[in-house]
Amino acid sequence: MAAITTQEELARDATGAGARMTKAILKQCAVDNEGYESPELNDNLYLHFKGFRKIENLEEYTELKGLWLEANGLRCIENINHLSKLRCIFLSRNLIETIPSTAFQGVSSLVMLDLSENRLTKLEHLADNCPNLETLNVNKNALPDAASIAELALLPNLKNLQIERNELKGEDIIQALAAPPQLCGINAAGNPCVREIPQWRKKCLCVMPLLAYLDRPVFENEREAALAWQEGGHEAELKCKQDYAQRKKDKDKQSMARYRQWQKEVRAQHLERKAMSVDDSVGARLDREAREQRRDTEESLRIEARAQAEADAAQIQSGKILSADKPADHRPFLPKNHPEYIEESSDDEDAYLKQAYGITDDLPPPPVKPKASKFTPKPPPPPEDVVEVVEEDPVQEALKAVKEVVNEAAAEAKENNLPNEQVDRVQESLYLYKKQKEAKKAGRLARERAKVTKPAPQQKVWTEAMDTQLSALVRETCFDFEEVAKGLGETAEACRERWSSLDGVVNEGPQDFGGLRGPVAGVAVRRGDAPGEVYKGDRIPTFDELKRRAAALPPRFTVDPASLPSVGDVSDDDGDEVAVFSKTDFDTLE
Repeated sequence: MAAITTQEELARDATGAGARMTKAILKQCAVDNEGYESPELNDNLYLHFKGFRKIENLEEYTELKGLWLEANGLRCIENINHLSKLRCIFLSRNLIETIPSTAFQGVSSLVMLDLSENRLTKLEHLADNCPNLETLNVNKNALPDAASIAELALLPNLKNLQIERNELKGEDIIQALAAPPQLCGINAAGNPCVREIPQWRKKCLCVMPLLAYLDRPVFENEREAALAWQEGGHEAELKCKQDYAQRKKDKDKQSMARYRQWQKEVRAQHLERKAMSVDDSVGARLDREAREQRRDTEESLRIEARAQAEADAAQIQSGKILSADKPADHRPFLPKNHPEYIEESSDDEDAYLKQAYGITDDLPPPPVKPKASKFTPKPPPPPEDVVEVVEEDPVQEALKAVKEVVNEAAAEAKENNLPNEQVDRVQESLYLYKKQKEAKKAGRLARERAKVTKPAPQQKVWTEAMDTQLSALVRETCFDFEEVAKGLGETAEACRERWSSLDGVVNEGPQDFGGLRGPVAGVAVRRGDAPGEVYKGDRIPTFDELKRRAAALPPRFTVDPASLPSVGDVSDDDGDEVAVFSKTDFDTLE
């Protein structure tokens, strides 16, 4: 703005009439408002509040569609005839008094014209030059009567008219405003005609059927009441309003009844669809849940059975052999409707269990016995007290163990009268429950065996000799507990804790020993010089007393203050006497 101000000052004419609209100022205004330096590239040009007195030098701005010239000092509309693409022009807050015949020649695309807050007394030369004008703003001018706005009747596309705060008077104002064929919005507040013409609003609504806004929105009931008032007066207007209210009420009732009927139909259709599909949906849901549960159960049982079979086979005698070429398919408890279910029969029960647990008959062949001959001596008979042990076949032992588990589960299911699928599930549950119970018991026993009680830490016992040595070392080392620990053979932390306990403050009653009280309870401190003598009942000395005894020094507070050099007879250089206080004086002051 500083650059513009300088150029404006340089562009002022010698008479001081105001700033001139030079090309440099126009270019600077375009750039400052996010435009282009090339005039032909600008669509909008903002020249408001510049103090221009004349419109000029706009020949290069041929592509303008919007031109802002508010709040200047313009007195005439000129030099815009070449702006053939101009659609909006804002000329409010100027000094325009008339509209010249050549003002808008060539500006046939204009649809919005703002001439508010000027000095216009008549609208003219608009219809010939602006046939497409749709919005006209002439607020706050000096238009006096209907003749001054007769030009409105010649604007076929005028839809919005702003004509507030003029000086319009007379009954013929209504006919002049109703002349534009497509006029649908009028702002006429602030004119004398609005106050002077009785029933102004009703009369305007009667003569302008397309009017939808007259200083406020116009509704259908208001328009019907105005037409009824025109035909039958106030009574007809009142009856029209009542009839309109009744029609609206009936319409609302019919709308609500249709809604209720639609609601019932939709609810009935929904219930019918629900009743038709409930069986299918429930069956599908149950089947889906059963399939998911069966799949999860089969997977978990297959894993558990495989692990358990391997563990059981390892516990059986070493004669049992599992197939190494083909992994065993352990499926002992599959439902009968399962595609991998093996039909169990009394004739082929052993084959079923062998296939389910992966037990094979691939045992090593027994050793070949030599043929007996007549020359071979007979073996001696076994002694009477020796019992011959016959080794059983490991395969048969495994089959026997599996049969026992299966038979137990089948017996329990038979007692409860459960269906086949539930029998299989009961067998699976019992099998898993027993194994989980055994695992929990084994884990609990292992934790009990692993539990080791930690011995309680032994508390260090400090003797009188150690306390005395600690005191001496602390005094010699100036509280260097690392050196004290080396001298005592303890840790520095232990020496520091012991020192803190000896120097602690314990409230034992009214006895006072220079601001300190007895040591921590539980520490036996020997009394006197004779070893073995202990304080028994009267009091326990403080650590300061122990420290002074260890240092073999007398207490300093027993020294007479009068013997100190600081309280002796002293005379200054000036010969002035110095007040000297004796011990008796101190006693008197106390």
